[in-house]
Amino acid sequence: MSSSNSLATNDALTLQWNAATTIHYRPDPVEIARRQDANAAPVTNWSALELLSALPVGEPVPEVALRARERHLIGSLPHGAALRDGATITRLAVRPLAVDVAVVTGPPAKAFNAATSFAPFCARAVHLTRLPDSKRDMYLTQASFYGVGVTVAGEELLAPVPYRPKRHTPAAWRFVELVHEKARQAGFPHGDPCRTRAA
Repeated sequence: MSSSNSLATNDALTLQWNAATTIHYRPDPVEIARRQDANAAPVTNWSALELLSALPVGEPVPEVALRARERHLIGSLPHGAALRDGATITRLAVRPLAVDVAVVTGPPAKAFNAATSFAPFCARAVHLTRLPDSKRDMYLTQASFYGVGVTVAGEELLAPVPYRPKRHTPAAWRFVELVHEKARQAGFPHGDPCRTRAA
């Protein structure tokens, strides 16, 4: 019998995102330590994320090589996200964690709709207490089409499709930052609420 979070790795941690959703994620200890040492601010500003996404990590880029809009966005960067050294800028920030899967519990239709909202960010699965036989085939067909995993009463009927984005977007990075902030506020990396090992 499989669990609904089959995509979560053995070293994944869990975070209660809301009343119905659990996020399984893996922290990046190097980036988290860097942010702590630099007292770096979270990167949730859309403009900052747009600029950082366009810069290579750890490589100085002449500011004159940036487009006018990108040069304008430099002022939006939070403390610790990049280093300005004379006429160059070096991106320091990377995503502080990787999300394996979001698992939503609840009634079948409500859980499915909630799970699909995570499509731009991570793999998704629903955990149902029951699924009527009359609706099972249709539900599994729909879930398979959208790549949503389905577990009923602890038995995995359909595995979630791994998250493989065609490109990395500021929106997906921002979601990771929000997960990190929520976990940090819950006690990360020392508090119990986000240090529970994924089953």
